[in-house]
Amino acid sequence: MKPPGKKETLLAYLERGIAMIHLDARRPGVAVPAQHVGDAHLRINLSLRYGIPDLVIDDRRVQATLSFGGRPFQCQLPWSAIFGLTSQVNGDGQVWPEDLPIEVLDDMAQQAKDAPVKPPKRSRPALVAVESDPAEEEAPPGFEATLAAAKASAKSAEKRKPSLQAAPEPKPLRKSPAPADKSGDAPGKDEPPEPPDGDKPKGGHLRLVR
Repeated sequence: MKPPGKKETLLAYLERGIAMIHLDARRPGVAVPAQHVGDAHLRINLSLRYGIPDLVIDDRRVQATLSFGGRPFQCQLPWSAIFGLTSQVNGDGQVWPEDLPIEVLDDMAQQAKDAPVKPPKRSRPALVAVESDPAEEEAPPGFEATLAAAKASAKSAEKRKPSLQAAPEPKPLRKSPAPADKSGDAPGKDEPPEPPDGDKPKGGHLRLVR
């Protein structure tokens, strides 16, 4: 199937919205403001919404009065000078290599050469190995710091933990001697008072209580 030509592509892009025309302004038949006559890659925006009264898109060229720096100018853009068209709506574009200026080809090659090479995307974040414990070599980033803090906290708690020791055996209690009474008549604190002479039990006699 033959791809659409320049005219069909431009009309399709204009149906979506703004289209950009890429042309070599040095080609014969091109009419643009004097400051752009020597441009090898001139970009011109075109839209049906601009309400251009003299807009013509036929088999020979594109004609439209456009504003450049606030000044109107009737442009004549033959298809032979147009080498690319892009849609400003979704970024679609079409290039005709046979009409590309050599300067544009050189610029494209230089841009491709200077473009930084992007590293391939990783499916998972890089892992950092921990030398202290081989089992932790596959821990995710940030896990090592948390683990180290937990270990330090455990060691600190171990130092503060009191050691268990056997309690010494209790010593037997000693009775303190009763303080001597100054008068010498009162019995000691731990000695019972002596009964009267008539109530003293007589030694050697046992009494059975039923």
